[in-house]
Amino acid sequence: MLGLPIRVIVWGSTSSYALGMSKPIRLIPCILSIVLIATAAQAAAAPKAGSPCKKVGQTITASGKKFTCVKSGKKLVWNKGGAVVPAKPTPAPVESTPSATPVLENPGTSTTKAIEGQSCSAKGLRETFTGGYFECRPIAQQKMVWFKLSDSPLYPLKQNKFQEFSECKITNTNESREIGWHLSSSFPLFERNLPAKAVVKVAIVGVDFSDAKGDGFPGDIATNQMARVNKFLKQYSNGKLSYEFIFINKWIRLPEPLSAYKMHGPEGATRTWPDDLGLNLIKDIYKVSDPEYNFTDVKSILVVTPRKTPVFYHSALIQYFYNPNLISTASLTTNEGFIRNVFVGGGFDYAGNNEEMLWALWIHESIHFHGIYGHAQNNGNSTLGVMSNQHGNNPVLLSWDSFLLDWLSPQQLACIPITSLVDERFTLSPMERDENGLKSVMVNMSKNENLVIESRRMEGVSAQDEKGTYGLVIYTVNTNGYRDYLKLLKVDGASHGFAPAIYKLNAQQTDLNDYVFEGESITYKGVTVTLVSSGDYDTIQISKN
Repeated sequence: MLGLPIRVIVWGSTSSYALGMSKPIRLIPCILSIVLIATAAQAAAAPKAGSPCKKVGQTITASGKKFTCVKSGKKLVWNKGGAVVPAKPTPAPVESTPSATPVLENPGTSTTKAIEGQSCSAKGLRETFTGGYFECRPIAQQKMVWFKLSDSPLYPLKQNKFQEFSECKITNTNESREIGWHLSSSFPLFERNLPAKAVVKVAIVGVDFSDAKGDGFPGDIATNQMARVNKFLKQYSNGKLSYEFIFINKWIRLPEPLSAYKMHGPEGATRTWPDDLGLNLIKDIYKVSDPEYNFTDVKSILVVTPRKTPVFYHSALIQYFYNPNLISTASLTTNEGFIRNVFVGGGFDYAGNNEEMLWALWIHESIHFHGIYGHAQNNGNSTLGVMSNQHGNNPVLLSWDSFLLDWLSPQQLACIPITSLVDERFTLSPMERDENGLKSVMVNMSKNENLVIESRRMEGVSAQDEKGTYGLVIYTVNTNGYRDYLKLLKVDGASHGFAPAIYKLNAQQTDLNDYVFEGESITYKGVTVTLVSSGDYDTIQISKN
C-alpha cells in the first residue's frame, strides 16, 4: 500500500518519496563545521610591568589599559601600559523628512539642482524628489523655468457657482440633416443616433480573405483594444456609457478574395466613396458573420481584418445607414434585425505603429455613431483630440463634444453668460486627468457662439507626447455648421515651436502655438483669458475689457 508522500529538503534540493514503499529513503549526509574563533580581547589577564613577553609590538588590552611588548636591553618585557581612550560612538543615521532635494532623472543633461521658478536649460528635463519632481517648462517671453509637481496631485475642490448650462447650449436644428449623416457640431443631437448614456452592445467581427489570411486569432489584435475603449469611455463619459462587446475569437472567411472587392490601393489613393464595391464588402461581412453571431440588440459592428491587409482606398471604409441617398438598407438586415453602423478598417489600422492606437480609431468612429461630427478645423490637428486626429499625440475628447453628449458633471463645467462676466478666477483640471475637477470654462458670447477654455498635460492618453508641454487650449464653437464650427485661438506673436508626431498615418506635428503658457493671454471679442500660474493645475483669470 502506498503511504503518504513526504518531502525531504537537503540544502536546496527537494526529493519526494512515499512512506510504505519498498524503496528506502536515502538522505544525503550533511556535515556542519563550526569554527570557534577566540580573540585576544577576550578576558585576557593584565600583564605585570617588566614581566617577559614574546614579540616586540605585541599588545594586550586589559583593565582599561593597553600593554605593549617592548625591548629593554636584551630582554622583551611588558611596559606599564597606557589608558585606553574609548572611541566616540558613531551616531545612528537619522531619517530625514521628505524634502524637495532633487535627484537627477536624466544624468548628464543638467549640472544644477532644480529650484522652483528658477531658469532651466531644456524643455522636459526632470529632477525627482520624494513625492514628486521638477520639470523644465516654457513660460511667457520664451523663457524656461522649473515647475514643482506632485506625483499624486489633489484637485482643490470648490463649489462651482456657474452650473446653469442652458445659455451655453448653442443650437442649430437643421445641421444634423443637411447632408444626411445626421451628425452634429451643436445642439441638439439627432435622436436616432446611438444613446450616449447606456450600456451599448457592440460586435467585434474578425474577417479574412483567401489572399489576405489571418494569422493567429483576431483576439490577438482586438482584446487589448476593447479594454482600452471602455477605459476611455469610463473616464470621459463619467461612467455614463460603456460597451458590452460581443466577440467570437475566430477569423471568418469572406466569399471573395480581397482583390475582388477592389478596396485596396496605394497609400493615400482616393476615389468616389462610398460606392457599390464598398457596399458589397459590407454585405458579405453581414452574410458570413450572421450564422456565427447572435446580433440581438447589437447597435454597431467594428470589423477586424488581418495585419497583412493592404491599406484600403480612402484609408478606411465606414458607413452610416441613415441616408437613403447613399445606400439601400434592405440587404443589411441580420437574422436579429437591422444594424445601422459598421466600420471596416483594413491595413490602415496597422500601418507603421498605428495598431497601438486602434482603440482610438474605434473611439473616433463610435463617437460618430453617437452623433458627434468632430473633424474640427478640417481634420488632422492633434491638439483638437481624438475626433480630429485619432492618431494624433493628444487623443482627448474635447469638452465641447462631452457637453453635447451630456457627459460632464456639474463640477466639470462652468458656463458664464457674457452679460454676467466680471473678473473671475478658476482652477482647471487637465483634460487628460481622470478626476472630477473643473474641465472646461465656457463663456457664452452670443446665442450662436461660445468661448471654450481647457487645460492640457502630457499624461493619461497624451502620455507619449513631448515632456514639458502643458497649458491652456482655447477655442470658439459656433452654429455655422460642420464645415466651420470650431476655431483654435493662438497667442499673438507666439513662437512655441512644434512637437514631433508619434504615429504614422494621419499624423501631424503638434503645433505648440495652440497652447497658452504661464504668463500668456488671449483676448477675443473683449474677453481676456490669462494663464496666471501653472503647476499641477492651471489657474486662469477671465476678464471683460
